[in-house]
Amino acid sequence: MITKTKLFILSSIIFIGCSKIKDPFPVEEIKDSFAVGVNNSAVNVVTLDSAITIIGYGLSATFDIDIDQNGNADLTLSSSWTHSNGGFFNYSTGISNINSSYKVSTIEMPVDTFYRCIDTINNITRFYNSFFNWSCSNGVNSITSIATTRVKYPKVYNANYSPNNTESWLNTILKLSEYSGSSLPANPQRYYVYGNWNNEQLKYILIKKDNGSNPLYGWIKLSVTNHYEITLYEYAFQKE
Repeated sequence: MITKTKLFILSSIIFIGCSKIKDPFPVEEIKDSFAVGVNNSAVNVVTLDSAITIIGYGLSATFDIDIDQNGNADLTLSSSWTHSNGGFFNYSTGISNINSSYKVSTIEMPVDTFYRCIDTINNITRFYNSFFNWSCSNGVNSITSIATTRVKYPKVYNANYSPNNTESWLNTILKLSEYSGSSLPANPQRYYVYGNWNNEQLKYILIKKDNGSNPLYGWIKLSVTNHYEITLYEYAFQKE
């Protein structure tokens, strides 16, 4: 059973993979049939004896991953949890690359819509977005704006998935999940949710490194809870 080890750093807490009909989406030629979460002789896998939980209280908490195990950090997981006496808050998790050669598989989310609810019963105005998954039941609801672009986030994978040409790759700062806004005593109140990883448990992020005509792949196995808590279980990458 996986246990959790706790380590306090500053004000943050880091609890330290004849003719044929052409396939329209062919699986890329991957050494030793790479599949997410599948260990074989061509993959270096680091499975943590004690899962590492990353929570940033007050300051951002980070954990660097040397995914190819060459002694240099390649990617960073981050967590932040902030809350003020005035009711303003921000909880978030993310992943970013230290080495720009490593890319994260992403998914494009639907266009976001922003709303205003004037609660005539409680005399409160609430602003929120469509990903907050809330309805204005005690007042007058209206659309304030609609996003002009779709945002990309790290795609959520299950084990045994093999990459193909449908993947969309980015090497930048990416949110896993974010919940921000203001609650009482603030009025108006604001509630905004972003990302696609909140409450995803024991899932995978797919990583790629261009290597000529034969790209190399890896994975990061983790869970995200309450928008600000990351639990890291495992990471892996193909051998060159």
